[in-house]
Amino acid sequence: MSNPMNIVCPACSVTNRIPAERLGEHAKCGKCGSDLFTGHPTELSAENFAKHISRNDIPVLVDFWRLGAALAVRWLRRLHKQRHNSNPRCVLRN
Repeated sequence: MSNPMNIVCPACSVTNRIPAERLGEHAKCGKCGSDLFTGHPTELSAENFAKHISRNDIPVLVDFWRLGAALAVRWLRRLHKQRHNSNPRCVLRN
């Protein structure tokens, strides 16, 4: 068994320890029961941003954009279509 990896829950921001070999399985948060890999971006706030960036052991892709920025919206839609976040090797936060 490999070392567990820390994955921050997109719903409640609690850090979960998941064995690396089980990342591809349907992982749920130990506190709130939400899916850890939703296939959709998670909107972060000033309060939980640092935790998601510093506590996740997998890469976190962050998209900084302002509402109405056409290029960012198109780029984010493309990411949604490709569903990168369903891959447990990377999570998408905006």
